[in-house]
Amino acid sequence: MRSMRLDLGRTVIWGAAILIALSAVGCDEESAPRGRGGPSVVEDGSGSRTNGQVSLAPCKPSHLQITVVGGAGISGGGVFIGVHIEHGRYRACLLRGPMTVALLDPSGKPLPIRGNPLRRTVAFRMSRRSSVSADMGWVGWCGTQERVELTAAVAGVRDRAMIRPPPCDPEGELGAPPDGGNEGSRSTLGPLRQPRWLYGVGGAAQIGG
Repeated sequence: MRSMRLDLGRTVIWGAAILIALSAVGCDEESAPRGRGGPSVVEDGSGSRTNGQVSLAPCKPSHLQITVVGGAGISGGGVFIGVHIEHGRYRACLLRGPMTVALLDPSGKPLPIRGNPLRRTVAFRMSRRSSVSADMGWVGWCGTQERVELTAAVAGVRDRAMIRPPPCDPEGELGAPPDGGNEGSRSTLGPLRQPRWLYGVGGAAQIGG
């Protein structure tokens, strides 16, 4: 009888030891980092996974706001033109596409200005509350001094403003050579501070070079 009790005790002890060992292995597996050696992916819900990376969805027009302004401020009497594209409190997205800035006459046609309308491709990763700005200048105008329409459009959003032309200064810093003698032949619309005329603010990152 005593021998049977000893055998039973040994069996209980060995069973408890086995359970403890199995429990330790399970804890190690749960605490070990998973996916070691695989691609690092940050999933923020803003796009889909492609080859281990998040592909950003295009920015929705309803999540963007564009503002265009124009006024004196360039040496030589030119007009400064600024475009500001703001992304609200939304998940990251991709702002990509052509941006168009135009100076129009009363009939809606582009004024005879070299570089008008100005078209450039923008490509930025927009984070929450980030923005993109573009700085341009209009100089060398010797036509009408009545207010003209200034428009800017990108990614499905658009803005307009009425601005005064620059005073007649055909030798402005952005002026172009005469090309026929019309009122806008020496006038130019173009970027300022090349190459940093288009830039991100508050976390917006330019992509694609």
